[in-house]
Amino acid sequence: MFGPRNTTVSANSIRLSAGDKKVLVLSHWSSYRPVFLTRQPELKKQGLIYFITPADIETFHDLAHQLSSFINAQYPNFGKHLASLPAGENTAALGEALARDLNDLNIPVVLFLDNLNPEAVTDSSDGWNALIQHIGDAVKIGFSSQLLPYPLMQQWISDDTAVQFDIERHRGELTFPKNGKSKPQLEVRGFGPGTALIDGLEVTQWEGMLPRTLFFYLIDNPIASRDNIFRDFWPQPRIAVKDATDIFHVTKHKVSEVLNRRLGTPNAIELTAYKQGVYIPGERLVRHYDVALFTDLLQQAARDEAQRKVLLEGAVSLYKGPFLSALEAQWVIRRRRELEIMYSEALIALGRINSEYHDYGAAIQQFREALKYQPEREDLHRCIISLLAQSGDAAEAGKQLLQLIRTVYKPLEMDLTPETRQLIEKYGLTDQ
Repeated sequence: MFGPRNTTVSANSIRLSAGDKKVLVLSHWSSYRPVFLTRQPELKKQGLIYFITPADIETFHDLAHQLSSFINAQYPNFGKHLASLPAGENTAALGEALARDLNDLNIPVVLFLDNLNPEAVTDSSDGWNALIQHIGDAVKIGFSSQLLPYPLMQQWISDDTAVQFDIERHRGELTFPKNGKSKPQLEVRGFGPGTALIDGLEVTQWEGMLPRTLFFYLIDNPIASRDNIFRDFWPQPRIAVKDATDIFHVTKHKVSEVLNRRLGTPNAIELTAYKQGVYIPGERLVRHYDVALFTDLLQQAARDEAQRKVLLEGAVSLYKGPFLSALEAQWVIRRRRELEIMYSEALIALGRINSEYHDYGAAIQQFREALKYQPEREDLHRCIISLLAQSGDAAEAGKQLLQLIRTVYKPLEMDLTPETRQLIEKYGLTDQ
C-alpha cells in the first residue's frame, strides 16, 4: 500500500485532467485527502490552494472572507476586490469579487475547497455560479462531491462546466482519470447518529431497525464472514443456523432494496459480493466512509512523524460524535468504545504536540476533551494542572487537582501518588 509520503501528485496533472472545465469534482472520502495534507508545501508551490473549510462556516459571505484571509497569508496582495465591496453585498457580487481576486494572481491556480459545509452552498447558488462564471482560464475550482448539493453539481456537469474524477494510485503516483459513466457514490457517516447518502441523497426509509443495523455492520466490516455476522446478530444456540441464514438473506435483500429505491434504479447495485467465504464490497457501488478515513489518518500519523500533527488534526476533525449514537446493538457499543479510545488518544497526542509548541490553550482543551473518554488518566489531569499553573491560572489548576482527587483517588481509596505530590509542591497548590 502506498502511503502519502511515498505517493506523488502534481497540481499540473490535476489541471491537465480538467482540460477546459472550470470545476473539478472529487469524492469526499477518497484517498486524495491524506496525500494533499502531507504534500502541501510542494503543492503550494505548484499553485494548489487547499482550504479545509472550518466547521462553523455556514454562509457564502463567511466562506468568501475567511478564504480571502487564508489566501492572503500566502499571496499578500490578495483580496482587494472583495475588501472593496460594501457591507451587506449580495452573494453574486461576492462571488464575482472573489473570482477577480483569483484572476489577479496571474498564475495557474487550483483552489480546492474541502470539508465544505453544505449549508454554505445550499442557499448560495448565485454566489457559486458568479464565482465560476468570472474565473479565468488559469483558475480551477475543486470540490468534494458528496458535500455539494446534488442538483447544483448535476447542473455544472450538464452545462459542461464541471468534470468528475475517479482517483487511482499507479506506481506511487496519484492520478485523476476522468469519470466516464460514473458508479453510484455511497457516502456513509458513522460518527454521530449514522447517515447514508447515495449520490448526495440521504437514505431515510430503512424498513425497520434490522436492515439499518445490518447495513452499518457491513459498511464497518468490509470483509465479514457469515460466522462473524451470525455471532453479532443471531448467536447460537439462541437461534438455529438455518433460521439465522434465512433472516440474514431476507435482511440483506431489504438493504439492497432500500439503496436501489433511493437511487431510483431497481436492482442496479448490491452492497456486498460473496467471494471465498466472506462478504466484500460490491463492485457496482463506490463507498466513502468517514470512520475508515479516520482510522487511515491515525495509521498514517503513527508512521509519518513529519506530518503527524496535520494528520491527527484531520482525523480529529472527522469525529462528529459517538459512533452510531442512535443504535445500541452490542457490536455497536464495542466499536463505539474502541473509536472513543482512538479519538481520545489522538487528542492526547495533539495536546502533547501543542504543549511542546507552548500552545497551552489548545493543549488544555484537547486534554480535557480526552478526559471525557478516559477520566481515570492521572497523567492527563496532571498535564492540565501543570499547563494551567504555567499559564498563571492557579485557581483553575487547583480545581483540576480537586477533580483528579475526586475522580481517581477517592473512588479507589488510594493516596496521592508521588508525581501528584511533587506537582502540588512545585506550584504551591492545596489538595483540600
